[in-house]
Amino acid sequence: MPDTPRSPTLNPQDPDRLPDSIQDGRERERRFRQESERLQAEQQQQEQRQRDRQARHEAEARQIDEQTRAALLMRVLQAQQAKPQEEPPIPLSTARQDEQLAAEQEAGRRALARYAQRNKPAAAQIDAGEKTTEGLPEFKITQENPNRTPQQQTLFEAEIAAGRNALQNAKPNEVSQNPPTQSTLNPRKIP
Repeated sequence: MPDTPRSPTLNPQDPDRLPDSIQDGRERERRFRQESERLQAEQQQQEQRQRDRQARHEAEARQIDEQTRAALLMRVLQAQQAKPQEEPPIPLSTARQDEQLAAEQEAGRRALARYAQRNKPAAAQIDAGEKTTEGLPEFKITQENPNRTPQQQTLFEAEIAAGRNALQNAKPNEVSQNPPTQSTLNPRKIP
């Protein structure tokens, strides 16, 4: 065996010609390189297009952002310079509510007039300085209350009697101006 590697067998008819398998391998290698270069060039073009498109989008976004900021700044400046317009006051009630209030007030005035007409004789006696209990409303007092103890009932009756005496002995103006308070009518002493 020879020490040197075997060289490809040449075609005996054409000693300079390489075998077909070597030629096919070299042709395939050349095609692969061309295809690889073409794919790399296309990929670089695509990446460049993406970078250009991204740069355009960023520029458009910056421009829109600047326009928005400028518009907002103008609005703020206009709002600061503009004087606030006085708004008309909001009515507290509607027209229907006003009509209803007027009707209720008129009914109240009529009731007061009837009450004054009915109490006119008692008012004339009071103005004349006559002492009378006629025409004055009477207190309706329940004498018996099952919830009261006998001691409470006694105190209650004593206070009622004192209140009646005070009304009968009072001057006419004192009756209307100083009505009995809760503490004078309540048999229990509130601390």
